[in-house]
Amino acid sequence: MPRGLRTALLLTDIGFIAYWAFTALVAAGLFDVPPEYLYSDYHNPLVVAWNWSFAPLDITLSLAGLNAVRLHRAGNPSWQGWTIFSLALTFCAGLMAI
Repeated sequence: MPRGLRTALLLTDIGFIAYWAFTALVAAGLFDVPPEYLYSDYHNPLVVAWNWSFAPLDITLSLAGLNAVRLHRAGNPSWQGWTIFSLALTFCAGLMAI
């Protein structure tokens, strides 16, 4: 696995997991975020539902990407398939967000 690919997977996947963990903590009322840091229409139920609809896809692609890095480190050639799967889901999430 090229170093840049590994770095990109780790940054993206850890970033997604951190985002959703923090978002869940905010939704649970454990953190308070100033309104100027929130996205537009943050309190609109439709926008909130749209944002949360990405969570399963983002978590799945993140776990797949982290698994690809793990498999590569273990010398398992199936890392390539997991990487393609993760990148395809990342593309889909980005396209859906647009």
